[in-house]
Amino acid sequence: MAVPALTGNKSLSSSISNTLKTADWKEGTYDIELDKYDLCQSGVSSVDIVLVMRHILGLRELDSNAKLVAADYNEDGKVSAADLIGMRKTVLGTEDCQDDSKWRFFKNSLNENNLIELDNLSEHDLSYTINQFETQDINIIALKKGDVNQSAIDNESTKSKKIQLVTDDISLRAGNEYEVKFTAKEALDFVSGDFNFQYGPELTITGFSSDPLDIQNYHYHIGDNKAKLIWYGEENASFDTDEQVLTMLIRSNVNGQLSDFLSPSSTDIELHLSLDSKKSIRSQISFDKNPEHDYNLVSSFSVQMYNDQLNIESNDAASIIKSVEVFNMTGQRVYANMNVNQTELNTTLQGNHTEILAYRILSSNGEIQVRKTFAY
Repeated sequence: MAVPALTGNKSLSSSISNTLKTADWKEGTYDIELDKYDLCQSGVSSVDIVLVMRHILGLRELDSNAKLVAADYNEDGKVSAADLIGMRKTVLGTEDCQDDSKWRFFKNSLNENNLIELDNLSEHDLSYTINQFETQDINIIALKKGDVNQSAIDNESTKSKKIQLVTDDISLRAGNEYEVKFTAKEALDFVSGDFNFQYGPELTITGFSSDPLDIQNYHYHIGDNKAKLIWYGEENASFDTDEQVLTMLIRSNVNGQLSDFLSPSSTDIELHLSLDSKKSIRSQISFDKNPEHDYNLVSSFSVQMYNDQLNIESNDAASIIKSVEVFNMTGQRVYANMNVNQTELNTTLQGNHTEILAYRILSSNGEIQVRKTFAY
């Protein structure tokens, strides 16, 4: 059967159990199979790695059988460093889990036994015998491998938004490499962190570093247009206001300002504050703006929008339009063409009447034109 959707504040386990209890059971023996289709990395984060790591080191034991089963990520019957490596690859997106969503379902008896054998869980499989002489209580435990704090199971977790990391809006020149230093907006204390960055062809992220966090190559993964960094340790990380937290290493492929190519809305920073709570702080980066920065870096192109038609023409025959991106005022990209390579572009933008839009044009010589326009 398919797993039912969550309603209200019910956990996934209780939602499934209630659905099964309302079924019209006939006498017989039933082996129930449940499926929940999901990305294997959903619900698995750096804080789960911390929980497993501290359990292995004897610093903090996992306090339920369900958490132990979730911590046995590779299902070899034990919780070990191999599970940490598998979880880290999943969180970073370098492991596709071979189309396995990692959801598992057991009888509620899984949590009722004092001792559990991770390599022998068959007695907790969903097998029931229904007859007139015996009534079985059908209560299900849902768990996801790697989701040790059970954030994917219980939909009552809380997240608040605030700015935590700030960096200078530095000027960039094509071909040069830079260190982008992120400092704490206010005092920070967290057990782990997940840092996500999306970016376009104007930038190349080459790595991350941090002496206080002891960032190593295996803490991050860099793709074609996105990078993810996770931090976890044996102890909490603490930073004072304005103290440097981490450094991102980049190479610029164009001239301009960092904020032109790394939008705060394309970043997602999640700091986990405690192992005893599912509460986390989720935020974006922020820039300390240079007041002398002119967003209209060049005026090599004429731009017009009318009746959903976008027209861009080069004012100089030598200026080739390399790429065009258009954003609405919420930061959502509504159009992108990264391979124009012409002196003129004509295209249709649907549903953007009476909107203020921002556009960013990259020329073949590395110059940028960033402005706002009114679609009418």
